[in-house]
Order: sequence, then C-alpha cells, then structure tokens
Amino acid sequence: MELEIRKFLQEHYPKYFNKWYSNKIQEVQHEDHSSSKKEVEPKPKELKKIYHKIASVIHPDNQEDGDTELFKKAAKAYENNNVSQLLEVASEKNIEIPEMSEASVLLMDEKNKEIEREIEKLKNTVAWKWNSANTEEDKHYIIKVVLELKGETLKDE
Repeated sequence: MELEIRKFLQEHYPKYFNKWYSNKIQEVQHEDHSSSKKEVEPKPKELKKIYHKIASVIHPDNQEDGDTELFKKAAKAYENNNVSQLLEVASEKNIEIPEMSEASVLLMDEKNKEIEREIEKLKNTVAWKWNSANTEEDKHYIIKVVLELKGETLKDE
C-alpha cells in the first residue's frame, strides 16, 4: 500500500514527494534501534493445560495427527496468551477442551478488545483510507490532508 501511495505522490506531487521522503530517510537514520524485549506475562495454569493437550495431539512428532503448521499456530497463540486462537486450533482438530474458568474467559475478552483497538487504529491510518478511496479525486484529497498535517500548503504543480 505504501508503495502505491508513494508512486501516486511522486507522480502527482513530485515537489512534496522529494521533500517528504528525504525527511523520512533522515528520520529513519536517526531512530533509536535499541532492542526492547517484550515483557513475558505469566501463563495461567489453564492456558498451559489447554496448550499441552493440543500439543500432545498435533505435535509434528505425532505420527497419526501431527500437524507442523497447526502446531506453530498453537505455539504462537500460547506464547501470546491468545486463548481464542488456542480454542480455534483445538476446534480444527476436534480436541475437547474442559470448561474454561472465569480468568481464562476474561483473558480471552481482553485479547479480543486489544484486537478491536488495533483495528480501530488501523482504520485511521493513511493506508486504510487510501485502500478505501474509490476515485482519483479521493486519493488527491487524502494526499492534500496528509500534506496539510505535515504543515504544507498544497499548490498546483
């Protein structure tokens, strides 16, 4: 998406393209690239039990039901405390999961809310608006708004 926006900006607004992207390159060069380690949340016992039950069935070493891709999906879900995704994996393989505690349901609800917040943030990005633009006129409007937000006054080129 960004490449499409860059191409449009370069084609229709070359002066702003050069100014904008030369600044972007300088910003990237000055960014702090220190690695920040993700905090590891403790795993609820129930989540661990669900993961181990799934892993015992779909582990790649299991001759009958081993499934490497699904196992990777389950491992990632476990790593991210994503109860919903673990339940999805269990459902795909018809693995029966015991009734979940209130704590696990709350964890699942929080993950769902986190995803909803992320979607709302994405809906406000230039890329989302660009992808939703139906006409060339809409795209010109988006570029105009972005340039104005950057303190530029759009002039005919």
